Amino acid sequence: MAGITSILQKDNHTVHLYDPIPQGLSYYSVMERAKESDVVICPLATSYSNDMFEFYKAIQVPKTKIRVLIGTTASVYYKELLEDDICDFVCIGEPELTLKELCMHLSLHQENPYIPTISVIAGISYKKDGKVVVNKPREFIKELDSLPFPNREILDNSLYTNQSFLNKASTLILTSRGCPFSCNYCATNAIYSKRWRVRSPQNVVSELAEIYFKHKIKNVFFMDDTFTVDKKRVLEICKLINENKLKIRWVCLTRPDCIDEEMLRAMKSAGCVEVRLGVESGSQKILDNICKGVTLAKIREACNMLKKVGITQSLFFMLGNPREDEKTIEQTIRFAIELNPDYVSFNLTTLLPGSKLHEEFAANKTMYSLEDLDTEKAVISICKITTVELKKRFVEAYKRFYLRPRYFWKVLKRIIAHPSFMPFLLTSYYEKYKQVSK
Repeated sequence: MAGITSILQKDNHTVHLYDPIPQGLSYYSVMERAKESDVVICPLATSYSNDMFEFYKAIQVPKTKIRVLIGTTASVYYKELLEDDICDFVCIGEPELTLKELCMHLSLHQENPYIPTISVIAGISYKKDGKVVVNKPREFIKELDSLPFPNREILDNSLYTNQSFLNKASTLILTSRGCPFSCNYCATNAIYSKRWRVRSPQNVVSELAEIYFKHKIKNVFFMDDTFTVDKKRVLEICKLINENKLKIRWVCLTRPDCIDEEMLRAMKSAGCVEVRLGVESGSQKILDNICKGVTLAKIREACNMLKKVGITQSLFFMLGNPREDEKTIEQTIRFAIELNPDYVSFNLTTLLPGSKLHEEFAANKTMYSLEDLDTEKAVISICKITTVELKKRFVEAYKRFYLRPRYFWKVLKRIIAHPSFMPFLLTSYYEKYKQVSK
């Protein structure tokens, strides 16, 4: 949203950006602020969809606000959202240029936004004369370098912390869009497609320099789904980080088959402190079923490389994949213990709107509410195991991994070497406790 803020401000729109949880704003406080605006734009996520629906309906009394929803979930459920009068416009797909044109149109025609010229704005859907209208699709942004950097001045950056940086101030950066892989549980390609588009290393490091020198932020989380797809590009980014003397610490996401030792050493020299790997399952059958395109042997190899180079490794696993049974869940838990990473995160497989799994199992969208598809609630089982039993195995997986003598000893050695790690450890365990206690 900070990136969208920059785009709209360049067109001389007055923009206020609210992030209620870190800013400590109450529901009613945000509502009153929204009522003072002409246009309200929000990303829609399954985890808070019902609250968002209530919020959007409340600010529309009296009917003077233009309500816009963006994001993958909104792009998939645009018809239902408009028919239920949740919002006035939905941006389908990549939102930046669509919002730029839509907000310019609204600033000129707010009293009557549905005049014929609305039909030429690509990438939007709206309701006119009681019917949902979908304009032509928006083409992808060809040059990501052309986008302005996010406006970080509009936010209090000290409010944004990350456990990977011992809860010190941090920020996010996105250097690519799309994903060339075909995992059937992922919704990334619903907006960005399999076409992988990137920002140039020079552009990426220019933003990192602004983050470091201007905003005084030393901790960065790379949001790319798979940061290390192109080894040459990663090496160039690392080289430029060092040449520009950016003493940052950073974390990235990637796949086990998209790293090698040379790359990892370059990443560590440029400040990488943690790599988060999507492992998903300890069963090769399940990995094949979800179209992960990776082997258990390759996962072991990747984890061993990370240990050898000395980069913290966090692994993600999913329980409840299609065709999952007690045997494959047990294989996953044992595989996590065998790999013995620094951290693991277990999640229950969820039908993310826009994913191939969602298309297969939730084709009839009226069967579920959006909050039914929340990754933490997981009220829908798509395998042979009931939801109740899945949640039991979910809690069991966390206990069996984190409550091991071998893991306690590993953490103790880290605390002895770095005493400042203790507050972070307590916070981390508390968050895991809250997660498994739900």
